[in-house]
Amino acid sequence: MKVTVEGIDSIDKNFDAVMKEIDNAVNYGLEVVGTEMRGSLQVHIMDDVYEQYEPEVYLRRVDYPEYGVSMMDSSNIEEQIENGRLHFSYAFSGVNTAFEGAPYYKQSDKIIKAIQDGVNYSWDVDIEPRPFWDNFVADMIDKGMAEQYLVKAMNYYDDRLQVKGDGKVIKDGNDGGNLHW
Repeated sequence: MKVTVEGIDSIDKNFDAVMKEIDNAVNYGLEVVGTEMRGSLQVHIMDDVYEQYEPEVYLRRVDYPEYGVSMMDSSNIEEQIENGRLHFSYAFSGVNTAFEGAPYYKQSDKIIKAIQDGVNYSWDVDIEPRPFWDNFVADMIDKGMAEQYLVKAMNYYDDRLQVKGDGKVIKDGNDGGNLHW
């Protein structure tokens, strides 16, 4: 990025302009990261949950949407960008209208935990752990995919920034359905 200094006032103006461009690039980059994270989580739900177990007791809402919103439905995922930070949230309902009164969890965090750990199922069946959320977080943070998306998007927004990743992404939290980055 090129800055021309012609006095104290021009330093302030140039600095403000550069910071505005950086802020805009960060927000654009975080929008891209949120979109990529949404897609990645949906792939993990398909690969790590649906393709690992075929239910015998109930009908999946992904195949029968008339019974409720499926786990991988986009409406369960929310991205919020605020003050240069991305908050990514995933929550869904256990309500399956085909089985009114059936023994299932209605709270998203309990469903996520049961699927992740393969324990405490309400259906009285043994199902292997399907750690879709942990696998998703590992890809996005531990393997650096979120940072790669951010760097690429910021440089696409303004190639003068020449942003480079350092592999030191810090996640503020991961509480099994929320990821703060």
